[in-house]
Amino acid sequence: MSFTRTVPSSVSELLTYLVKIYEGRSHIRSVSVNPATGHLEVALDGMAHFAGNPDVFLPIKRGKIADAQERIERVMREAQLGHRPTETDAQALFELIDPLGA
Repeated sequence: MSFTRTVPSSVSELLTYLVKIYEGRSHIRSVSVNPATGHLEVALDGMAHFAGNPDVFLPIKRGKIADAQERIERVMREAQLGHRPTETDAQALFELIDPLGA
């Protein structure tokens, strides 16, 4: 599976992306942190791929993998309950992203 690197430039941009994930959650196969690569990976279903949307990853800072895993699990758990991601969620996750990471 090939992932496309993406790094939001601001908390606002990350929040927009998290809301997009929330709204399209029926087309999300998984959202998880891969400890082997240090990436937060968003894998989409075939219908989303057909519409031109790639699987993406966000590089996570070294030593922050567990924090990122905990935060994204909370965001996704809240999404299953019908709660949209908040600016607080986006801020906390944004601080864990490595803008220079590969």
